[in-house]
Amino acid sequence: MNNTKPLAGLVIIAILGISMTARAENSRWGGYLGAAYVSFDTDVTAYAGGIEVSGGNADTTNNIGLAFGVTYDISPQWVAKLALGLPMTTKLTGVGALESAGELGKVSYGPAILSVSHYFNTNSMVKPYLGVGYNYTLITDTEDGFISEFEVNDATGAVLVAGLKAMISNRLELIIDINKVFLKTTATGTLPAMGGARADADIRLNPTITTVGLRTHF
Repeated sequence: MNNTKPLAGLVIIAILGISMTARAENSRWGGYLGAAYVSFDTDVTAYAGGIEVSGGNADTTNNIGLAFGVTYDISPQWVAKLALGLPMTTKLTGVGALESAGELGKVSYGPAILSVSHYFNTNSMVKPYLGVGYNYTLITDTEDGFISEFEVNDATGAVLVAGLKAMISNRLELIIDINKVFLKTTATGTLPAMGGARADADIRLNPTITTVGLRTHF
C-alpha cells in the first residue's frame, strides 16, 4: 500500500499554512476590534426665539460601544488608521438656567477618525505612539425631549492621538488607543413650552475616545 499520497497532502497543507502565516506576518494591512469609552467635555450656548439663554448649558451622557478599524503600516515608524465605531446614543440634559427643562433630546452618532501616528521604541515589544487625525461624526438619529423637531448636524474636527501597542504573538497585538476630538456642531428645534418658539444651540462636544482591543494582520 502506498502511503506517500497522504504524507504529500499533509506536507502541502503545512506549506500552505506556513505561507499564509508568513504573508499575514509580513502584511502591512491590519484590523482591530475592541471596546470604546466615549467621554464628553460638553459646552452649550442655547438660544430661545433668537435670544441667548443666559446661564443655560447642557450635559451629555458618556457611552461605551464597539470600536473597529483598519490600519496600514507605512513604515516601521509610521502607521495610518481608519477608526470606526457602531452608532451610540447620548442624552442631552439641561443644566444651569436650563435645568428645569430636564432631558433636551437624544442623539445617535457614529464616529470615524482617519489618522497618522509615529511609533517610538520600534525595537521593543511595547511601542507607544503619537499622532494627529481628522474626525467625521455622522448623526444617525435624534429623539425629541424638551425640544421638539430636534435636529443635530453632522460634525467634523481635528484629533490628537496617543496610545501603545504590545505584541502578544507574531500576528496579534494588544492596543490601547486614545483620541481627543475637537468637535463642534449645531442643533435646532422648537419649544412647545414657549408656544413653538425656535430653539438653536451651538454645541462643543470635544469627546475623548479610549479604545482597548486586539489587532491582527491580514
